[in-house]
Amino acid sequence: MKIFDIYRHPGNKGGTRGRTTFWGAREIEVVKKGFSWPGLFFNVWWAFAKRLYPQAAALAVVYVTVIVWDNTQVSIAAIAAASFVGVQGNAWRRSELSRHGFQLEESIEAEADGQALGRYLAHRRSASVTQA
Repeated sequence: MKIFDIYRHPGNKGGTRGRTTFWGAREIEVVKKGFSWPGLFFNVWWAFAKRLYPQAAALAVVYVTVIVWDNTQVSIAAIAAASFVGVQGNAWRRSELSRHGFQLEESIEAEADGQALGRYLAHRRSASVTQA
């Protein structure tokens, strides 16, 4: 099982995952703790998709350099950069979400992010029924 952090933007009262905030992120974001495999393999595209624009731009510069200067040292630097994204990627996402006003709601153990989100929403529904 993996551990996922659930982030929610406090400006959203509904709490559904489909609507977007002013920043373009969903009102609820799920971030896995630990290594990011998509960050390792699809690093530039993954970083753009997750709205990590400075990191994506830096990675793009590394890959353009690899294409222009086709040598071993630059290729090793590209592999190191990809590995670094795998290690740091989810931490960057947490930092960026916090910077845009998202708050950590809870951490949930699950097999996948969708399952973690489902457990979180079910927990919230049961808590709101209990309070009513």
